Amino acid sequence: MMAATASLIAKGARAAPTGIFERFHDSLVQVHGELSQAAGGIAETIVDARKDADTQAAILAFTDELLNHHKSEDSFFFPAFRSAGRMRSSDVAWLDKKDEEHVAIHRTCVELRDATAKRARSALAVRTWRSAVITQIATLASLSKPHFAEEEATLTADHVKTLLSADELASVYRDMGLHWQRR
Repeated sequence: MMAATASLIAKGARAAPTGIFERFHDSLVQVHGELSQAAGGIAETIVDARKDADTQAAILAFTDELLNHHKSEDSFFFPAFRSAGRMRSSDVAWLDKKDEEHVAIHRTCVELRDATAKRARSALAVRTWRSAVITQIATLASLSKPHFAEEEATLTADHVKTLLSADELASVYRDMGLHWQRR
């Protein structure tokens, strides 16, 4: 473990987040990376008919993860930023833009999930399904790449500190744990 930590430090990475704001940002970057990697894996396997079952499972896991990630933002974090009342007008405009982007990403994600569910029930032809997956993964990539990059660049630990106190951010995490199924 110490060797791994030393390796991270030597590469310039933080060994461990120093506080809740840093953990928030690190978590955001991590989930974006995982989602991007999963989408890339789907794009690679969709062309191989022998991997249809694996691709279907990967798509359903990916769409669940993406929808849950945006649920955490749309139902918990973004409302907390707004209700804390510390946002500048540029923050308000930025959140409004993210809300709009989430709608487009959500729609495409649901289309991908639903097409895959239909394919799993044999209610959609293989060729039609593969074509839809290729199109929807490409659309999600084109929508998500700049969206993720902008969120990571804007929702830094230092910026989130201006939007919420440490106690308020901790409260958001508690709220998510307690009320996830209700929202």
